[in-house]
Amino acid sequence: MNYYVFVNSRSYDYKDKVVPSYKISSYRLKNKVFPLYSGTKRQTFLKPNDSFIFYLAGRRKQVAYSFVAYGTIEGVVTNDHYSEDELHLSAPIEKIVKLKPIVEYKPVSIYLVKDKLSFITKKKKWGSSMQGGIIKITKEDFNIIVKEMNK
Repeated sequence: MNYYVFVNSRSYDYKDKVVPSYKISSYRLKNKVFPLYSGTKRQTFLKPNDSFIFYLAGRRKQVAYSFVAYGTIEGVVTNDHYSEDELHLSAPIEKIVKLKPIVEYKPVSIYLVKDKLSFITKKKKWGSSMQGGIIKITKEDFNIIVKEMNK
């Protein structure tokens, strides 16, 4: 089994208005889907029953920079109908990660756990560790975040 962080970033709508990452994440969680684009890193490694954590990137500290949900992957399929066009502009979605029931607990700020996480190598300039759409993490890192979410 592998462990991943699915990064949800802010975007823009058709009127060039910012759509915050928490709105995009909420939409995806409601639909139990995480989209994969042609350039999404590590997408070929995702397998059923791998674990994931949803992370909110962005600029508003009170809702961004947080881990907000976790669960397991049901499967990865070619996209034939899922779209986020009603919410924001995006590149064509090639595949979707179908998610099994998701656990949403208290959001955990990255500031609370970043010094304990092995995949964040630069503790002061941690932002570069959170790029790429999908981040592979260790079981230990996964457990640290989930433990904080369940407090």
